[in-house]
Amino acid sequence: MGAQNISDAAKASTMAEAYEKCVAEALYECGHNAYNGTISTTNGFIEKTALYESLVKEHGKEKGLSKWYEEGWAHTKKWEEVWGALIETHGDSNESTYVFVGWASV
Repeated sequence: MGAQNISDAAKASTMAEAYEKCVAEALYECGHNAYNGTISTTNGFIEKTALYESLVKEHGKEKGLSKWYEEGWAHTKKWEEVWGALIETHGDSNESTYVFVGWASV
């Protein structure tokens, strides 16, 4: 079996809640197969907001996010944790947008 790079995002109150939302949606959409190519085949997340913020500061929002994805794909492996980052807070609610990047099993 192989691996493919993935990215996912969700709005939630915490990064853990956002990760669980992404996993639940992936399981609903693609089933419980351990090789379904989604975030549900990963083993949690590692918080990397500081790296995301430094890349955005250096390269701007769009290019910084792209570089963050590239770094995440370069430093994660299938069956392990994905990287997670807070990318946007929403002043009118207690939710924020979180993004995840890594490798899924296929």
